[in-house]
Amino acid sequence: MKPAFCFLKSATIAAISILFLHSCEIKDYYDPNYKQELVSSRKYATDHEVELQFSYGTIPGVAATFQVYAENPLDENDKLREDVKSLSAGIHIEGETLSHKRVLPSYASELYLYSSSIFAHRLMRATVEDGKASFTLVLPDISEDDSEENAETRTIKNTTITSGSGWNQKKETLTQVTIDKWLLSQSDLDSKYDIKNPARYEPLPAEVMTNINNAFPSEKAVPANSTWFTDGIVEITGAPTELYMAPYASSGANKNLISYVVYEGTKDITTLTQAEIYALEVINILPFAVLNNDQYTTNGQGVTPGKAVQLLYHDKKTNQWVTKFPTGAKIVFLLIFQESTVNSSKFAYKFDQTTKIIWSVAAWNLKMPQPNADRTFTRNGKKTLYFSTRDNSGNDYHFIAMEDHVGTHRYADDDTNDIIFRIIPGEEESLTVEEEEFIPGGITRTTETYNGILGFEDNWPHKGDYDLNDVMLEYATEISYVLETEISAEPYVEKVTDTMTFLHNGATFNNGFAYKVSLPASAIQKLTISKGDEAATDYTVTTDGEGFIIQVLDDIQAILPPMKVAENTVSYTVTMELKEGAVSQEMLNESDWKVTDNGGTTKAYNLRKAPYNPYIMPTNPGFPLSNIEVHLPYYPPTENIDTRLFKQGSDVSQPELNWFYASPKVEFYPFAMHLSGITRDEFDIPEESIQIGDQYPDYLKWVNSDGTEYNDWYMKK
Repeated sequence: MKPAFCFLKSATIAAISILFLHSCEIKDYYDPNYKQELVSSRKYATDHEVELQFSYGTIPGVAATFQVYAENPLDENDKLREDVKSLSAGIHIEGETLSHKRVLPSYASELYLYSSSIFAHRLMRATVEDGKASFTLVLPDISEDDSEENAETRTIKNTTITSGSGWNQKKETLTQVTIDKWLLSQSDLDSKYDIKNPARYEPLPAEVMTNINNAFPSEKAVPANSTWFTDGIVEITGAPTELYMAPYASSGANKNLISYVVYEGTKDITTLTQAEIYALEVINILPFAVLNNDQYTTNGQGVTPGKAVQLLYHDKKTNQWVTKFPTGAKIVFLLIFQESTVNSSKFAYKFDQTTKIIWSVAAWNLKMPQPNADRTFTRNGKKTLYFSTRDNSGNDYHFIAMEDHVGTHRYADDDTNDIIFRIIPGEEESLTVEEEEFIPGGITRTTETYNGILGFEDNWPHKGDYDLNDVMLEYATEISYVLETEISAEPYVEKVTDTMTFLHNGATFNNGFAYKVSLPASAIQKLTISKGDEAATDYTVTTDGEGFIIQVLDDIQAILPPMKVAENTVSYTVTMELKEGAVSQEMLNESDWKVTDNGGTTKAYNLRKAPYNPYIMPTNPGFPLSNIEVHLPYYPPTENIDTRLFKQGSDVSQPELNWFYASPKVEFYPFAMHLSGITRDEFDIPEESIQIGDQYPDYLKWVNSDGTEYNDWYMKK
């Protein structure tokens, strides 16, 4: 409140109405017909509830995290950008959750859904229509090359790779073998690329896939000292046996080739010379090791997860390809990293000397030539993970995972999940699996972060000057979602951290600030509050109906001087630790306050998460009333409010219809406003005593469009 406005000095309650009617207002707000005409149905909301509809196309029960953006979060190198912020996040259970409701900024009309989970689509896109966002897959940009040279075949021919002079190494060759009856034939150009007539199909249980999702997310480097970095060598220790290779995941964006070699000598395999390594015959498994549950799905490219290729053994004595590997044979895998052009229509694949080779034996990588002088192999040549996990029945699953980039390549992320596969023997006892540590399983986590700004007019029920800066603050919220199947069958909220930074005090009144959370107080395990860098202290909430109140401060003047630009802002942090499984992810995001306006339109509000139901408590010396509260338009007051100010001054609320803090239709400003999805660095605080509509030119256009246009008005001063 600034001193220039009508200032009531009555000492009696009876005088309040007289002063309202004679000194500040001309219209008779007690005339029900006149009042009805003046009630505005404008929501003044800069956010909207959106139903996110999507599927990851994997098997039911697999849990995967997701994040929502208002712009493409991937850069030109297909890496997650650091300069964009997510608007929302959560955990999706395939086949069980049909949609997720989220409150998002209204300016976000086009949405991008990103997941770091390797069994989920990495990027999807949707346009918000009628409160729904139905996501479809976003395919990566794949360069087209229709040259005849690249259009020869969908499989790699029997090829000899020659190390180029740029490698600055002695020239050696790797002889590659592709068996046409085993993979698709070279003439089979029009069919969907998949393993032809797979010998076996080995689908994974949902919990195993979830465990792998959690342990090895995309773009998160596996620590260099991880025990998972071990050589991926399969040794036949028992009777001769058949072997099957079943791929399950691929997060690499390249056109990688997966192959193997067989070593039968007595020499320590890690001590082989480069010449001895190059003398081994390389047998191709997957010419294009990208799975069609990933970003290539709609093109029909890649292989189906769980479909198993049978590996073949080349018996040199008889020169025959046979299905059983002899006792003592050691199988080593190699990933040939290719950036060559893939033609999405003809699926052409060109082999050239830019090929990089990653072996599943770290020592072999050290002996391999470097592609360029400025790129070096990392982790002492370790580019292969060997790990295990268990299903709910206690069955063991063993996997090999490989990274497809070396050194400082622009795509290098060392997440080591560019291909994940199992080697399955025909006879289980033929392979000896060393005792190893199992990856942790059963817990999926993600964090939702978002921001917003709140501005209040403290002269309610009078209109004030509508600069909306009497109390102005930013909130920043972090919500920790957890899925722990032993506790809950659905994701739940583990912790919520709200940081409120008071940006401006544009009032001479003493204004307190509080907010109501529409969650049961019984769901809170512990609640603390801290000011600035001070130690957090326990806070006992005040229950209010089905929710509870957190009073952050009694008087903003204690931290910010009135009517001056503050030299320093002051932050308060409220941390809510919730009881395990007490508040589900869906419950937190479900609207819990609905109001039908005088046009018959139902408006839904979520008061369970930030900004909750925030309000200021002015101490107006002109009113002989206590417990004054100023809330956002249509938000309900607490049980503490003195209701006698409703329908006074410029307030045309109708409490009997649950319409609170409503403004007249002839006014174009509310008593408080929430600016969704913006930080203090992106917003200029309105100047004193100037209506916000005069400072932000698109504001009135937004209001006159009923919030359907110019939804980013507050981002353009």
